[in-house]
Amino acid sequence: MVLVLTNTLFFSLAAGMWISSMSLHERKTVGATIILVLFITGGIPLCGLWFDYYLLTPPHDGPPIFALLPSPAYAFGLTIATWFKQVIDPNFWWSLLTTHLLSWGLLALASARLPHAWQEKPASLTSVRWQERWKQWSYGGPAERNAFRERLMNVNPFFWLAGRDRLKPAYVWGFLGLMALAWLWGLAELKNDWLEQAVYVMTALALHTVLKIWLASEACQRLNQDRQSGALELLLSTPLNVTEILRGQLLALKRQFFYPVVVVLLVDMLFLLSQRDHDQWVLVWQAGMVILIADLYTLSWVSMWLGLKTKNTNRAAGLAVGRILVLPWVIFYVVGVTVDQLPGRHFTSNNDTPIIAWFLIAIITDIIFCARAKHKLRRSFRSLATQRFESGKRPIRWWRLWSREAVSPAPPVIAS
Repeated sequence: MVLVLTNTLFFSLAAGMWISSMSLHERKTVGATIILVLFITGGIPLCGLWFDYYLLTPPHDGPPIFALLPSPAYAFGLTIATWFKQVIDPNFWWSLLTTHLLSWGLLALASARLPHAWQEKPASLTSVRWQERWKQWSYGGPAERNAFRERLMNVNPFFWLAGRDRLKPAYVWGFLGLMALAWLWGLAELKNDWLEQAVYVMTALALHTVLKIWLASEACQRLNQDRQSGALELLLSTPLNVTEILRGQLLALKRQFFYPVVVVLLVDMLFLLSQRDHDQWVLVWQAGMVILIADLYTLSWVSMWLGLKTKNTNRAAGLAVGRILVLPWVIFYVVGVTVDQLPGRHFTSNNDTPIIAWFLIAIITDIIFCARAKHKLRRSFRSLATQRFESGKRPIRWWRLWSREAVSPAPPVIAS
C-alpha cells in the first residue's frame, strides 16, 4: 500500500507538471490536472467496462486488464485483496510498473515542452477569432452587454462586476445535465439494481461535493483577482462601501448557484421519499439537505475572506474546503474513536447517534467559521484591499485553523 501511494503521488505530480507546462492560467491548470488524473484512474476502466459489455461476445466479468493496469486505484484494490488471499496478485506489480512508466512519460513530455513554454508567441488569426467568438458568447453583443449592465448595476454595481459573465450559470446547469444523463443511462442499463440506497447516496454525495467546491472557488476568485490588480482599492474610493461590495458578490453567487441548488434539493427530496419507511435514512437525508444549505452559505463568506486574505485563488479555495468540508469529518472520526475507547460506551450503539453527532459537528463548524469570516471581512476589508501582495508567510499549523489565519497579512506599505 505504501508503494501504491508513493507511486500515485509521483504520478499526480508528473501529470500536474505536464499540464502546467502547456497552460498559462493557474485555475485551468489545476482543473485539467484533476480531470486527467481522474480519467486515468477511473475513466479508462469505465471505458474498458463499456468495451467489454458492448463489443465483446460473450462479455467478461469486468473491464479488460489493459484498461485496469494504468489505474492507481486498481493496484490499491489489489493490496486490499492480499489481506484475504495472503498472496500478492501478479497484476499488482504490472499495474504498479504501468503507472510508474506512465508517470515518467508525462515527466518526459513536460521536460520536452518546458524549454518552449516560456516563449510568448503571437496569437494566430484563428485563435483570435475563436477568442472573440467566445467573448461574444460569454458577454453578448454590445446591445446585450449594455442591457445586462444596466439591469445589474441598478441592483448593485459590484453585482455586475462579479456576474457579468452570463455563461457561468449555464456551466452549472450543464454539469447537472451531464449528471442526469449519466444517472438515466445507469437506470436504463441496470433497471431495478440501480434503484438502490447506495446509488442514491453516491449521487447526492457527488452533487453536493461538486457544488460546494465550485462555489468556494467562485466566491474567492473575484475578490482575490481585484485585490491583486488594485481594482478593489479603486472601488473603495467610490461611493461603494464594504457592505455593498459583499452584497454584490453574494448576489453574483446566488445568480449562478441558487436555482441549481434548488434542483439538487428537490432530487434529495425524491430520494428521501423513496426511503420514507426507513427512519434512519430519512434522518440522514434531512441532515444532508440542511448541511448542504449551511455549508454553501458558510463557504460563501469564508471563501470571500480567504480570497481577500491569501495570495491566489486555489490556495483560498483549498483552505475554505479544508475548514468547512474536511475538518468536520476529522472531528467526527476523532469523537467516534474517543467514545469507543471509553468503558461500556459504543459510538454506534444507537443508530441515530452518529447521524446526530455528524449533523451537530457540521453545523457548529459552520457557525464558528461563518461568524468569524463575517467579522473579519467587515473589520479588515479596507486594510487588506490596499495590500496587493503578501510577504512574511508562516507555515500553516493545524491549531491555527481555529485561532489564526493560515497566511499572515502583508506588512503595511510605507510611503517614500
